[in-house]
Formats: sequence, structure tokens, C-alpha cells
Amino acid sequence: MRRWTGDAAANALRARFNALQTEATRLAAASDCPDVLGEVRMALADVLNLANAQGATPAATAFAALEQQLDDSRVRLQELCDFALDETGARQLGTMLGKGASPSLHPVVDNAVLMGWGIEISPLY
Repeated sequence: MRRWTGDAAANALRARFNALQTEATRLAAASDCPDVLGEVRMALADVLNLANAQGATPAATAFAALEQQLDDSRVRLQELCDFALDETGARQLGTMLGKGASPSLHPVVDNAVLMGWGIEISPLY
């Protein structure tokens, strides 16, 4: 570490990294799901450790895989939110799961905000 202490570019990168870590901590503290930010932070630390141990190429490959996983997760979350807030879609899902039984829907509300729909399916007997 000492060999980089006089390197202005390395010091600027270190300062930027530390500022981003502070910002990530602030965002996590204000987030409804801070565990996700913590998990991504740990995954990025793994990429940095891989770069240190094996070099840039394996780290770049791991980083690209992480980016793809995060993008896939974002798409799944958006789809879940879209369907969770759609009363018609929730009713169709309930009918499908209940094999034709008519589902009862119950809004799931938090602080006057619709979070999704609870689906209750009564047995046919």
C-alpha cells in the first residue's frame, strides 16, 4: 500500500471509492431493503479481491456476470411489482392457482400505499 501513497491518481481513486462507500452506507440506512445494497457491496468486494489475486481479466469477467445478475434481478422485480399491483392479474393468478375456484382478493396496504394483493382461494368442497 505504501508504494501508492505518493501517487496522486491512486489517491484520487481511493478518495472517490471512500466517498462512494459513504454514500452507499447513507443509502442503505435510508432504504427499505438495505440488505440488497449490502449484498452488492460484498459482491463488489469479492470482485476487487479477485482482481488483486488473479488480475484484471478474471475480475472483469466476474464483474460482467454480476452486472448481468443485477440487471436480471431488476427486470424480475419490475415484473413482480407490475403484476403485484394489478388487480386483474392477481385475480387471474388466483383463478389459475385455485383451478377454477373464484379467489377473494385483499389489498395489502402500507401507509395508505397499495403494496400488492393477497389472494385467498377457498376449497371447492
